[in-house]
Amino acid sequence: MAFLLPFLLLFLALNGQTQAEGFPPVTRMDVIAVKPLVFEAASHKHPLPIRSAKEAAAYFPAPDLARLRRQVDFSRQVVLLFAWRGSGQDRLEYLEQTSPPAAVVFTYTPGLTRDLRAHHQVFVLQADRVWSVR
Repeated sequence: MAFLLPFLLLFLALNGQTQAEGFPPVTRMDVIAVKPLVFEAASHKHPLPIRSAKEAAAYFPAPDLARLRRQVDFSRQVVLLFAWRGSGQDRLEYLEQTSPPAAVVFTYTPGLTRDLRAHHQVFVLQADRVWSVR
């Protein structure tokens, strides 16, 4: 029983460290509206990194900007905004790589239908996280 105490203390210390960081490496924000000009500024290959609430004001309407400000700490996180027009079946997915260097890889898969749709996706990443698009 006495040998369990060091393991318990180690677990609590490591758990406290991850809680102190406080943010997951990447989070997808669902149901957030964007202004039409984002389709000129971003694409599925070249997302728009947003590093401040002031920058975000140019791309999000007021209610969604307020929601974004409540959920994002711009001093420690960055918002990636993807926006494009394409098939209704287009998909954009991400994969977190845990091996060093820790990174987030976004993968775009074009759809096969000919219905032109507007797509946008908003992701929140830790500011120091490396990311790329395939």
